[in-house]
Amino acid sequence: MASAVHWWVSIEACVHFIHVHRDLSHHKFEVMGMENIEMENTIVSVDDALEKLGGFSRFQLYITIVVLMSEIPVAASVFALIFTGTSNVDFNCIANDTHFKVESISAHDPRICNRNCTIVLDPVQSVVSIVQEWQLICDHAWLPDFLTSVQMMGTILGALTGSQFADAFGRKTAFYTNVGIFGAFGIVSGVANSIYLFGASRFLAGIGLGGFYCVYYIFFMEFLTPKWRTIAGCVSLWSVGIMTLALLAYLLKSWRYLTCAPSIAALSVICFYPFVPETPRWLLCKERTKDAEKCLRQIAKMNGKPPLDSAVVESLQKSVLQERKTENAPSACSWEIFRNPDLRIKIFLFIFAWFAVTLVYYCMCFNTKNVSGDPYLNVLYMGLVDLAAWPSGLLFNNW
Repeated sequence: MASAVHWWVSIEACVHFIHVHRDLSHHKFEVMGMENIEMENTIVSVDDALEKLGGFSRFQLYITIVVLMSEIPVAASVFALIFTGTSNVDFNCIANDTHFKVESISAHDPRICNRNCTIVLDPVQSVVSIVQEWQLICDHAWLPDFLTSVQMMGTILGALTGSQFADAFGRKTAFYTNVGIFGAFGIVSGVANSIYLFGASRFLAGIGLGGFYCVYYIFFMEFLTPKWRTIAGCVSLWSVGIMTLALLAYLLKSWRYLTCAPSIAALSVICFYPFVPETPRWLLCKERTKDAEKCLRQIAKMNGKPPLDSAVVESLQKSVLQERKTENAPSACSWEIFRNPDLRIKIFLFIFAWFAVTLVYYCMCFNTKNVSGDPYLNVLYMGLVDLAAWPSGLLFNNW
């Protein structure tokens, strides 16, 4: 289920990236009567404007850190089910006193289901999970894994609508809305008084997670110039979130605290909402020229650069409109790209690659709870391996 979710998320991410760069193509346009003006002195695209305002400077570093920091609580909350849904708990099966039979006793393994099974609460148990809370053993032992699938089914739904929501309402609005949904329903699942409420809230949290996957990289990359996008795309704090989960699980023995803690941290990301602007690319695409100019002035101020003239911003707006008119771009639809044979082949190749990678990755991650050894160290090692892997993108990109 997890691999299927990220298979769809990868499609949405590829489609969303193509739509963004289709709508905001950076082709140069000619200006009548301006043949003698040097091209490097003329701002003809959003990338040119960002380069003029400092390229990758203080503002770009700020927005990159703010967005990537959200990965830490999100990753911790997603994989919290490794501990909160662990099936590594002891239970005994007790025979009825009036109908006692020798064969009802398990002489070798007290965890073999036979009759009247109940969980034995151990004061030194690593984490008190939902398995102990709702006696999810024997005939109900399949429920913890099913709840993980429920969360990921919600992620599918969020991924189906995530890019369209970002295109319609903006990258900033989509990012913070999805983080808010994920954090809020994560907290609800932490205080749930029944397995049904827990499952429903994890599903709704998954919707926010799917939307988050679709938009968070696009959000901060639209503030970056092309030469920095590859580098930023290889940077991730997801592994830090996994390692943070190991520490939280060690310190917080209750599944309720372990569920609520990263969800509250994710919800706190919304505090940055007033201090982060909408992307100028999206604003120009929606013909909100004044808002785009305000955003570019904010970037210039933080980077210590002179702001762009209103006439320059107007020319950027005309450039975007001219490009859209030239292409006669239809309304955004995820399936339009499949009409192009070349794009269709590339998309299917990306789908296969992402499916294979995510199948292995998420199966290994969620199965960590069944691996022998110290569960905290197992999750910590998982995060360390993930941390060591992301710089490889920079290395292989040069090939």
